[in-house]
Amino acid sequence: MTSESTFVQPGIPKFDGHYDHWAMLMENLLRSKEYCSLVESGVSAAAEDTEFTEAHRKACVEQQLKDLKVKNYMFQAIDRSILKTILDKDTAKSIWDSMKQKYQGSTMVKRAQLQALRREFEVLHMKEGESVDDYFGITLTIANKMKAHGESMGHSGFKPNVDYFRVFGCIGHVHMPDNKRSKLDDESYKCVLLGISEESKAYRLYDLVVDKVVISKDVIFEENKCWDWGRTNEEINHDVIEWEENNSNDNEDAEREREKDEEEAKKIGVKWIFKIKLNENGEVDKSKARLVAKGYAPQHGINYNEVFAPVARWDTIRVVIATAPQNGWSVYQLDVKSAFLHGELSEAVFVEQPQGYKRKGEEHKVYKLNKVLFMSNLTELHLQAAKRVLRYMKGTMDLGVFYQRKSKEELKAYIDSDYAGYVDDRKGTYGYVFLLSKGALSWSSKKQLVVTLSTTEVEFVAAVSCAC
Repeated sequence: MTSESTFVQPGIPKFDGHYDHWAMLMENLLRSKEYCSLVESGVSAAAEDTEFTEAHRKACVEQQLKDLKVKNYMFQAIDRSILKTILDKDTAKSIWDSMKQKYQGSTMVKRAQLQALRREFEVLHMKEGESVDDYFGITLTIANKMKAHGESMGHSGFKPNVDYFRVFGCIGHVHMPDNKRSKLDDESYKCVLLGISEESKAYRLYDLVVDKVVISKDVIFEENKCWDWGRTNEEINHDVIEWEENNSNDNEDAEREREKDEEEAKKIGVKWIFKIKLNENGEVDKSKARLVAKGYAPQHGINYNEVFAPVARWDTIRVVIATAPQNGWSVYQLDVKSAFLHGELSEAVFVEQPQGYKRKGEEHKVYKLNKVLFMSNLTELHLQAAKRVLRYMKGTMDLGVFYQRKSKEELKAYIDSDYAGYVDDRKGTYGYVFLLSKGALSWSSKKQLVVTLSTTEVEFVAAVSCAC
């Protein structure tokens, strides 16, 4: 038998955010000490005109003393930051009822606590001087709290799939898409495996030729080979990847026939552009598809790595106009026609057959282009849209942005947002404006894409949207 001297007193359970578990342990502790009635019914108060006997007065003093002991248990179990939010701390019952009202069965509170634990788990890292045991203990503590809040931390009885794991530092042959290479270029280029991408379900590799990190899923690995770091750049550039090909006589004849067709008709590639149109409520209105011609033919060594925009951005134009007065520049307007609605073609231009509309058995044939741009028949909706644009232009003819000449040349940005302005999805609206020489350069007002949980978070989302 265990003697009374070896009996271990139960510790006071600390409140860790999971109310049901904490209340069960706390109630068990109070019942073992016969104090549970103080949190259920509280300290009994007598009427003012009641005459106390000596026994009654002694019982009241003992009950108040027990209530102080229970309050002491509460103060040790509840964190100071939570106690500050409890206004009535006169009796143990008032503290118990406040905790029950604030934390029991509150779905929103549990969701917020779980989200806070998720963030703490994501940013958790080993500190300098911290041992592995201490770091592992902190990780298990946070994981247990997340599991207590309903987070599924383990697997569902099935072994996880690790077939995509590869040897770190091995050689990987990254496939080069057809639209980024010519007929005689290599179909892949050699890289070194760095790991798994954090943004997508793909591999993260290092290309030593161009000295940059690439993300790709279409990779063939040679896990038994590693990169020879002693090789020179000349040897790397002349490294040719040999692919095993099975070319029959039929394939060679088909290739020669295709090259003959390409020589006779210089065809231009085409592709489909798909876009989803949304209405003013952010709902899907219609799906739009356009067939466009690939009007680019870059050559290596001639503007190969540069990108040119066919039209100028209004933000760029405003920056030039705002900077010109400060430096005494003269601004001239020049109109350049870069698109023609009904331009007749004088030369023969051929395009590929669109995907999904290729004639069976005549895939090698091409279409002859007659006009630069084909317009569809105008409808009443087009006329209404044109009238709306004209009405807007007529009403804003006298409006504009004024850029001062002698003002201080500094760039300022202002942002603002509301919290849960939309009742349906609890999303807010944010806006920003950039000023240069006291004139607006760029501005925007949009509905936020995420749901925020506090006013601080909604301001942070607005600031990030403005910076990006």
